[in-house]
Amino acid sequence: MKSLRMLWLITGLITTLVAGYLIAHIIVLGRYFDWLIANGQASVLEETYAPFRREFDPVTPYLGSFVVQFILAAVLLTTLFLNRYALQYMKPRLICGTIALLCLPMAIVLFESTGFHAIEDAVMSASDLSEPVLNAWLEQNIPMHIATAFIYFVAAALLVLWPLTNDSLRKD
Repeated sequence: MKSLRMLWLITGLITTLVAGYLIAHIIVLGRYFDWLIANGQASVLEETYAPFRREFDPVTPYLGSFVVQFILAAVLLTTLFLNRYALQYMKPRLICGTIALLCLPMAIVLFESTGFHAIEDAVMSASDLSEPVLNAWLEQNIPMHIATAFIYFVAAALLVLWPLTNDSLRKD
């Protein structure tokens, strides 16, 4: 059971980290990009952020953390399902694990179904800084990241707080 607790903790921490990335985007980076675009300075993204993104590739480790969270949540949920005690006495943990596992699929559905994934890539890579794309960015950037942060924040809160509030989880 100690390995299950450790897996639970690590999954909770990485889920919290991903939620933190998203919240930081909402508070700082996303608002800065919005400010540049709203003030007619989208060319600054083309001159600075796009080359930085090509040279240092911050997207891979950023998105990689989402994939790691998903994999850990899948391992956690699988471990819970394989554990008879968990199946019989820890149904709330199964629910928490399921919510954590669904974060990435829900984020993908949200970004793809609204078309924001393509808009975000076009603006961040500076491959399309046309007025319609920039206007769509300004309309969707912060709301999309708020929705996604909410998804991850709920999962993180459940993973981190549930063991603190439930005696049966501290005993396992």
